[in-house]
Parts: sequence; structure tokens; C-alpha cells
Amino acid sequence: MERYDSLVLFTPRIYSSLPGLPLKGEEQGFPTKDEIAAYLKNMWKRFNFPFN
Repeated sequence: MERYDSLVLFTPRIYSSLPGLPLKGEEQGFPTKDEIAAYLKNMWKRFNFPFN
């Protein structure tokens, strides 16, 4: 699936992450699509979610 390279969340990193698993980067910055994809992948690995 294709996405715009310029796609970013409209919520700052500090409000877009789980407690104890912060998004890397400036807290008030807006994460990119690639940062969110990497964050979700790391969360999946860390919490060992089943793959269905």
C-alpha cells in the first residue's frame, strides 16, 4: 500500500505513545509514518503479541 512520504501524525510524540514506551525524538514533534510503523513493530516485539 502506498502512502504519502510527507504523512505525519497531527498529535505530538508525547501524546502518541504508551507509558513506558516513548516515541524517540522531540516530545513536541510530530512523528512520521515510518516512525509510527517502527514504533508499532517494536511494541509488537516487546509485548510478544500473537501473529494472527
